Amino acid sequence: MFKKLALGKLFLRGCGGPSSSLHYHQDDGWDQMMEAAALKSMVVYAKYHLIRFKEQRGRI
Repeated sequence: MFKKLALGKLFLRGCGGPSSSLHYHQDDGWDQMMEAAALKSMVVYAKYHLIRFKEQRGRI
């Protein structure tokens, strides 16, 4: 999950170099929005697994 997120960030920001850094500054708001969405999905994912874990422990 975390590896996927890191790869996604690298993919979004491009391969480096002057043109991509310029592009990154232009899309700063969009990048922040994507970061917030990724964080939100991570929290939802963690909560889901915590609930599943608690359910499994309750049954044992």
